[in-house]
Amino acid sequence: MLLDLLARRHRGVLVTLKRDGGPQLSNVGHVYDGTRRRIRISSTDDRAEVRNLRRDPRASFYVTTDDQRRRKNSLMAVPGPHARTEASSERLRANHRPRPLSR
Repeated sequence: MLLDLLARRHRGVLVTLKRDGGPQLSNVGHVYDGTRRRIRISSTDDRAEVRNLRRDPRASFYVTTDDQRRRKNSLMAVPGPHARTEASSERLRANHRPRPLSR
């Protein structure tokens, strides 16, 4: 159920640890890479979540369903050359293009 939810939803909350140990909650866009079982987020080097993950790779990711049932999982940040690929960047852009508001 959680992995299906990650694949269907494209927004979540990444929870990282601040320098003082307190939680940093960041709303992020994401795509789930099911073959590698990785969540790829949309962020930049100057963001708090990136600085926090470089200092301490422990994190949690929170995603919810339309009816507000919650699913959460712990994860570890994996830095490296796979952190940004053209395919994952295009998937993130496609998921976050403006769409008409539904009524």
